[in-house]
Amino acid sequence: MTCSGSAVSDNTILSSGYCVMGRGNVEVLVRPEGITLNDSGNIYFANRIVFTPNEDPTTMSNGYVLLTVDRDLYGGEGFKAPDLADDDMTVASGDICTTARRSASYSAYYYWPEFEYYNVKIIDDAQCEELFMEQYTDDFICVGAIDPTAQFPDNQCQTETGAPLVCADKLFAIATC
Repeated sequence: MTCSGSAVSDNTILSSGYCVMGRGNVEVLVRPEGITLNDSGNIYFANRIVFTPNEDPTTMSNGYVLLTVDRDLYGGEGFKAPDLADDDMTVASGDICTTARRSASYSAYYYWPEFEYYNVKIIDDAQCEELFMEQYTDDFICVGAIDPTAQFPDNQCQTETGAPLVCADKLFAIATC
């Protein structure tokens, strides 16, 4: 399984708990910009996996994990962990945030895809609840394509599992779809 994650310190990655649930050895690949697609980049091994204590696998609510790897991460020149959102930070319907997805030029031939950053908009809670019905919880954040003519404008998984959701230059959430 391939998932995204976000460095939150020199040797810790935040990702979706779904990505590592039931897995023994977890490899983490970090590909600095400029590395060719046929190069895996730097390979790290998780030596500690901490799941959130209140995860609900039936709704994917609170489904995140912290992976501590065997050495400091290197993502190229200028690589650093993003600033984290404060506990009291909120986002509102219509706010524009940034996330990551596999590049449109991605080929399944390569195991290590290139990612691109793109903007999404926050969808209001009522629409989010309607889309997810019994899975919806108060901590859900739904996003959608900014352009209503996009290929799948109503697809709430506009990103990769574990990908960051950055709002106001802060790491606000991760995708768990």
